Amino acid sequence: MATRSCAHGAACSAESHKVLCPFPACSRSRRWSLGIALALTAAACVPPHYIETPYAAQDENMSVPLQWRPTDKLRDLENRPVPRGPWQALRVDPFFDRRANPQVIGENVQHVQHFPIVTAGSVGPFAAAGVRDVLAAQGMRADAPEAQRILRGEVVQFFVREDNVYNADVVLHVQVQAQGGRVLWDATVSGRSKRWGRSMSAENYAEAYGNALVEAAKNLFVDPGFQAAVAMGE
Repeated sequence: MATRSCAHGAACSAESHKVLCPFPACSRSRRWSLGIALALTAAACVPPHYIETPYAAQDENMSVPLQWRPTDKLRDLENRPVPRGPWQALRVDPFFDRRANPQVIGENVQHVQHFPIVTAGSVGPFAAAGVRDVLAAQGMRADAPEAQRILRGEVVQFFVREDNVYNADVVLHVQVQAQGGRVLWDATVSGRSKRWGRSMSAENYAEAYGNALVEAAKNLFVDPGFQAAVAMGE
């Protein structure tokens, strides 16, 4: 009859090992190994976006900092027309956030209970700074205190809805004004983005709303009315 060594080094027959082995940990170790292997196999089949985090199980909402980390290139206008300038120096003032609930910037709707995504940051100044960075990447001087052209704006929408992906929408109402306050251009611009990522991730939320804000800023920059308002000599 064949013999084998159990987990503690004892020799026993293949049949008696199942019943008579004096070391219970031996059979338990086999069952544990099988269980672990099955669990790892199951986890490997779950897309990264659906891996749960403690937020979804424990918190009523998720608080995230505002982070400027778009993955889209600020300078790349893609299929938009490319304005050539030259432009007057511009000052971008902090935007006013006119949303009903300024702290809420998103929502996770993957579960029966939806989880709001909130921030302690100020979305208005954050959005203005993002627009300023995109305009600077296009070659404009957008941080001139003494500028004769001033960009002012309001945040109408700034929201990321997470279901199977991160869907972000940013809507801005913006004006270019002369030094004395005369309105030279008034419009609403928007941007959208869609991204995959790990569920309930502050970084993925930041990438989503950052890309949507970049899109809104690019749409602002190429608008013929904006270009006319900031053109040199106007």
